[in-house]
Amino acid sequence: MKVIEDNIWMIQIPDNETSQYYKRQALPTWEKFGYQVNMFDAYTPDNMPDYLEFGQYYDMRDFTDTEKAGFYSHVELWKKCIEDDKPITIIEHDVECLSGDIPIEADLFSFASFQNDDAWEIYCGHRFSKHPFWGKTRKVCPPTHAYYMTPDMAEMLLEIVMSRPQHNFVDDILFIAMGKDELHITEYATPIYDHRVGGTMSHG
Repeated sequence: MKVIEDNIWMIQIPDNETSQYYKRQALPTWEKFGYQVNMFDAYTPDNMPDYLEFGQYYDMRDFTDTEKAGFYSHVELWKKCIEDDKPITIIEHDVECLSGDIPIEADLFSFASFQNDDAWEIYCGHRFSKHPFWGKTRKVCPPTHAYYMTPDMAEMLLEIVMSRPQHNFVDDILFIAMGKDELHITEYATPIYDHRVGGTMSHG
């Protein structure tokens, strides 16, 4: 059984108190299981690139600036995966590791999950309850929290986002690319969220 061993990158914002609050909780859980996690400084609205074309999210509203910045942060790591020609594991600053020896299930799969409905309610209930993929009818964890991909998959995804205007957030694009298959979402990590602190991204 092949397991995730290295080339793990955590997206975090170094000068953002909220991001660092979650990172301080999440990073030790990865280190506890022996993972060496590299830091990727997320783009923000003040320093993000401008090479993607954004339409309207689900044809309903404009993307927020923080959504665009988050989108670019993931895409830049896809580009790194292609340039290094090496599989990459991407995690976000608010994801705790639950286990070592995370098995590689596919060329693209997510391994963060909510441990129960209460955990989904805390993270998604007030923000994503009507989402078609991880809303109330299907309480799945958005895949950008923790996922693995090969260079071939990164190249395919990069081609998709570069070839047309974006009408879905990066989570949706990953989920569609995984075939909307819940078997490609395993439970080796879990998001954390504190309502008193909030998040770093505005979702319109």
